[in-house]
Parts: sequence; C-alpha cells; structure tokens
Amino acid sequence: MVFASHEHQDHFDPAIFSWRAEIPEISYVLGCRPDSAPKYEFMGAREERTIDGFKITTIDSNDPGVGFWVEADGVTVFHAGDHANRWRDFSGPYREEIDFLAAKGIRPDIAFLPVSGCGFGDQEAVKIGVYYVLETLKPRVFMPDHAGGGEFRYGEFVSACKNKFPATQMKAPQARGDRYRYRDGRVS
Repeated sequence: MVFASHEHQDHFDPAIFSWRAEIPEISYVLGCRPDSAPKYEFMGAREERTIDGFKITTIDSNDPGVGFWVEADGVTVFHAGDHANRWRDFSGPYREEIDFLAAKGIRPDIAFLPVSGCGFGDQEAVKIGVYYVLETLKPRVFMPDHAGGGEFRYGEFVSACKNKFPATQMKAPQARGDRYRYRDGRVS
C-alpha cells in the first residue's frame, strides 16, 4: 500500500501509479485528489477506515492534506505529512490534531515527524510541536523527516532531544535510501 499525504512534490509523484505494472496488487491511499489518476482511495481529515486489512486514521494537516496513523500486521506507524507546529504558544490547530489521536489511545510504534522545511518558519515552534507529540503519543521510535536536502538536521535534532525522551528510540537517517528494520519494539 502506498500513502501520499498531499500533492506537494516532496510527498506525491504521479510516477507511483506506474508501480502497478510491477506490483499488480498495489493499492493507494491519498490525502489529495490528483488529476487523471488511476484507482485510489481518498481519505480526508479525521477519517477512520480499514482498507485491505490496514487500519487507517487520518488527521487534518495544518498544511495541505492529512497525516496518517496506520496499523498493519501488528505494527503502528504515524506519518504526520506536513503537520508541523508553527506557533510557540500552540495558538494554531496543531495540538488539537495530536490530542485527537491521543484520545483514541493511539501510541505509534514508529513516528515520522517533520523537523524542518517547506517554509515552516519558526524552527523553535516546530521543535516544541515534535516534543509535544513525543510526550503525548509516546512513540517507541521517532524518526525525523522533511529536511528537503538538509538531512544533517536530523542528527542535530535527535542529539538535542534524545535525553529528554529516553523511552523513545531515535534514528536520524543520513542519506536517501537509508533502511531500517523494526522488530520487537526496536529499530536497527
């Protein structure tokens, strides 16, 4: 199953639909409605569905599209899309979407959260938002994302916050194509 949170080119490329030639059973869940796309499932904000055995809950992003919480094969993943805190005092809609997931008792095994990029502006506010997710949802593993060519920021971010959240394992991808294995609550 392929997920795309919204239509920005760093989250969606129509080339994903060509993968069907190699993977006939592939399916797509999108938080956007691309022009002239083959069959896909659209999910808007705060929807819950089970598709092909995947339990999916979405949140409304404060940028276009949605964030996805997905449960499959006993593993849960939260990918926030472009949902990032923009105000140090949480005056925007960021926290209420995280609280929506928390009220459902959601605790992700792995959380992918944006730490920079896309004109997020106040990087301190973004950090405060990530910390809020780590405190509230308590993921077992946190992986920063959305550096847009500044992947060195991942290591800096993890170094700055890993001691504040010792129960959460943190991994900082270094290069495109880095791969990790999740097993028994740990990533290696």
